[in-house]
Amino acid sequence: MENKNLYEIMDVLNSHRISKPSFIGSVACLVLDKQVFRSNSEVGEFVELILEVELPQYILRSRTLLLARLCRELDLKDKKSIQFFQRRVLMFIKNIVNDDDSENIKSTNKKNNSLSNMSKWITGILKKDNS
Repeated sequence: MENKNLYEIMDVLNSHRISKPSFIGSVACLVLDKQVFRSNSEVGEFVELILEVELPQYILRSRTLLLARLCRELDLKDKKSIQFFQRRVLMFIKNIVNDDDSENIKSTNKKNNSLSNMSKWITGILKKDNS
């Protein structure tokens, strides 16, 4: 998954003095990204584990409702908490990017191996036909 949005969010979060609105906007972009979180339950886990915000089950059914509540909760946090969560979200994104990079390398190697195996197989068949 090549997601330029993740790199833009990382650039914003790498800033040492990030404002609260910038942080909330970055989290909002991350939460709304269907490539990062395929299901709303994954978003719920992220919110609880990384941002330490507990949400009722009915909110997890709607991503936009979840986001509205999350923005309200983050807006109540102080600057120190925002900086703490900024580091945690940044580490989360870096893990996603690193995992994706390693998966891309594995899939490229698998494709190369498959192609070389296929070419060996075809070469073997052609040699039998010529014999």
